[in-house]
Amino acid sequence: MNSQSFLSKVKDFLINDKKEIPRGFLKNLKNKKFQIIKTHKNNTSLVYMIKEDIFRKFSTNKLGIKKIKDESQGIKWYQKKSRPPFHFLKKTVIKSKYGFIDTKKISGVKKKSWRPLRENYPFLLQAFRHYKKIFKGEKKTKIHGDLTLDNIFFSRKKVVFFDWEFFGSNKKHYGYDLAYLFLSAIILPTLAGKKISKEDEIYFIKLWRILINEKISKKIIKDPFSFYITTIKKDKVLNEGYKISKKKFFPFLIQKKIKNEINKLIKSAIC
Repeated sequence: MNSQSFLSKVKDFLINDKKEIPRGFLKNLKNKKFQIIKTHKNNTSLVYMIKEDIFRKFSTNKLGIKKIKDESQGIKWYQKKSRPPFHFLKKTVIKSKYGFIDTKKISGVKKKSWRPLRENYPFLLQAFRHYKKIFKGEKKTKIHGDLTLDNIFFSRKKVVFFDWEFFGSNKKHYGYDLAYLFLSAIILPTLAGKKISKEDEIYFIKLWRILINEKISKKIIKDPFSFYITTIKKDKVLNEGYKISKKKFFPFLIQKKIKNEINKLIKSAIC
């Protein structure tokens, strides 16, 4: 795709949003070859810039620019916590009418979040160990806010959490993201039409007992669905994300039957 078609698509995007095209923004896109990356509706767009071998997330929307800024701060925070150090943020530009971040391509694979929990279990354990290294010793901490397997890269040498657009949320109890990840691992496959097998149930109980051993907040342990729905609605940043894209947060999408089934598993884990 050539730079002209790129600018045409950007122009269409801006016209549809009834905004003027900031000259500084277009200057940063001029003569760039790219691929559009499909994402959730969230006031930002993402492209892979082929020659530069980087991903650029950008926005000309006020809320989108705020997300870009928050994500940049989140990545910087995460990079400082990572051991061994791992840096993938290349550039941040925040202006009054537009903003973008450039991140380098991360080596590794993303596991499919809609695959059965029994298949993803080993990778969830890897994510757990990485989480402990990043968030260790903090009773209340900044959060990722949407940690599912869709936002994690796995390789032989490292695990990487990415997509930190909700970093501007209020601090939460230790384990907020971890419990969200474990819960997503059993729920997202059901949203794709898969049934929870007996093996999936066994692995979920094991994961939930990890949370208990980590002394995660009892509010999360005992009734995670009510906890996340209430927390997301009360948090300004998370609630804005929910209003923009109702499908962004899975706790709002689960069927009552599945919820009851998972609550039974949680009770078994607690006993």
